[in-house]
Amino acid sequence: MKVMVKKILTLTCFLATSVLVGAQNLPPRTPSAFNVKQLHCGHSLTSPLFGPWPGQYTELVADENGLAGWQILGSMVGKADLPGAWLTMHWNYTTSPCWPNCYEPNSNPALEISNWELLVVTENFEGPANNSLNLSRENLLNFVNNSWQNGNSGAGTPTMLWTNWPGIDGSAYFFDGYGIPESTDGSAAGWRQMLDFLEDGGMGGTNGWQAMQDYANDNRTSGCPPVYIIPGNRMMARFYDDVQASLVPTITHVNQIFTDGVHTNDIGAYMISMIHYACIFGQSPVGLSNNPHASVTIDTNLAAYIQNMVWDVVTNYPRSGIVGTANVQEVAQSRIKVFPNPVSDILNVEVEGVTESKEIFDLLGNKLMTTDANTIDLTNLAKGSYLLVIGDEQQIIAKQ
Repeated sequence: MKVMVKKILTLTCFLATSVLVGAQNLPPRTPSAFNVKQLHCGHSLTSPLFGPWPGQYTELVADENGLAGWQILGSMVGKADLPGAWLTMHWNYTTSPCWPNCYEPNSNPALEISNWELLVVTENFEGPANNSLNLSRENLLNFVNNSWQNGNSGAGTPTMLWTNWPGIDGSAYFFDGYGIPESTDGSAAGWRQMLDFLEDGGMGGTNGWQAMQDYANDNRTSGCPPVYIIPGNRMMARFYDDVQASLVPTITHVNQIFTDGVHTNDIGAYMISMIHYACIFGQSPVGLSNNPHASVTIDTNLAAYIQNMVWDVVTNYPRSGIVGTANVQEVAQSRIKVFPNPVSDILNVEVEGVTESKEIFDLLGNKLMTTDANTIDLTNLAKGSYLLVIGDEQQIIAKQ
């Protein structure tokens, strides 16, 4: 069920330097393992991960672990949501642990974060839009610090921010109040403007999804890893633009992925599943199944478009922590030639032109060695991926 078409061979290219995010320098995000215990806290725009039961995303994760979706609910993948909830509602919510079948462990994940290894939270869109009391930023920070201090049995749980969208017609969300007129021609043009508005800063330019991320990262407790964004709003903006340009197979209007003003149908849920897969696991979704759930089958061409679009969005958005990819053809055009790769001990390096120093980095950007030699002994390095940097060129090395 997992593979629809064979994935194009790619090499993930992590930069040795930090990525610039606003005024912050953030390292590339370390991808989560497929068996990470992940808890998703939000509202009805979190729920598509879990529907139709047990959910397309749940089935994708289960398949990576050789299991069925129902087997991992509440243990490997958990949900804590309240309809229409703001983060402040989650933070202040008190309820007895464990909803039936442990499917929804608690509507306040802070109470049970010790059982989880990754927390994904989101906000009601009006929080980043018009947050005069800064509650969205403060409550995100509350979850970030609490998760790191008390999560994963004390080992620390990192937090990611899932960004969402307003109602497509704007009728219930007062676009006029934000200086953006509602669309009356059915084009959803006002909704498209709102997506940028919410990302860039909201009213006054000091709020917004990115400002939430910046505030949490600027004020996180010592040792806590950065908050990275799963850019749902940016995905929707790209989808809208591509629909307008007639680039999306079988889709002629953005409303074809919604059941109402804001909630998605199975196609929209598939998009949500793909972007969570890409951002959490750091893996391209290209080639994944077009029917991850037995009752859902996405048109093959549409699924391929969604997978490639999602990967393009997240790899071109530094705030996701996924720096980008280099395909085999690009690697072949490099001045650097290395062999063998994978390597178990001695790596041979050939560089066209003037000989330059060779530097080896791990994928967090830590320099491990520098040498002028054309044979590099990697015997003492642990198994894994490393980055060889020579001048302005770089190549991934696999140590086996």
